[in-house]
Amino acid sequence: MGEDNENRMDTPQLTITADVIDLAKLAEYGDFYKIALGDTVNVKENDTMHHKRIIGITYYPYSAQQPTVTIGSMSNTDPFFVVWQRGNLLNTIKKNSTGTSKKIKTKYFNGKLNSTQNPVQSKNERLLLDGDLLVIEDSGGKRRINLGNVDGEFVFEIYGSTGKKRTIYINEDGDITITGVFATGTEDEARTVIDKNGIQSYDSAGNRYGLWCNEPNSYGQRYADFSIYCEGQNIFQVYNSLDGISLRYKNNNFLSHGSSFTKGYGDWGFENGASGSFETADGKIITVLGGLITDIS
Repeated sequence: MGEDNENRMDTPQLTITADVIDLAKLAEYGDFYKIALGDTVNVKENDTMHHKRIIGITYYPYSAQQPTVTIGSMSNTDPFFVVWQRGNLLNTIKKNSTGTSKKIKTKYFNGKLNSTQNPVQSKNERLLLDGDLLVIEDSGGKRRINLGNVDGEFVFEIYGSTGKKRTIYINEDGDITITGVFATGTEDEARTVIDKNGIQSYDSAGNRYGLWCNEPNSYGQRYADFSIYCEGQNIFQVYNSLDGISLRYKNNNFLSHGSSFTKGYGDWGFENGASGSFETADGKIITVLGGLITDIS
């Protein structure tokens, strides 16, 4: 079973014996190219690539003849191969262990690793892969990122500098929660910023431009619920003074409404010079003549 199984029944058994050039004897290569029994080699036959182990090596120390290598498939029923395989594995583990901690330097290994049974930690101990959860800590040991299975849900979490408060959270459905400041650009770019105070929009020069929501101001009247800016100038504003709502154009009220009043400011005109009487929702009669309000009763 499996592509890496050397004893698969649907894979032809192949044995090749050939002379080889021992690159390990050349100074510019060294032991990196030294071959040994059990090593896996690749042999290309036309368009077919064979992956086989070295099952035999014959050296000729008293002549200039190159070694002869036989490659093929080792059998798990061969007791000599089983003993060699286990001994080679033990030597590899002993060589690459980190001492009394019983940890293995995983950089020496290629392939698949069961991270549930064998959690993987980086050398600086800031990254940990434990099962299906990846954890990254900062230099102070505070957790900053979770990616993977947290309490049965696949999530992505980023923590603030304290390591306790989540600033970004994405659940397994892709829903995003941001508790920090969200900006669509840097300070030298046109951008919209969303923070605990509301929404602020800027152009690339840093001027207020576009939508502002829940904006603190210097009028001493708490907060504006909605403002529109153009090149730093407040063009339109819906203002909440708690006891009423005001509509403003360039910081000047033109209409206010409270619990017991509705008030207009300045001159009002009706398009096309309309004339007549109109009744408001609260029963008042407004008289208009030539587009101007002449009476409210």
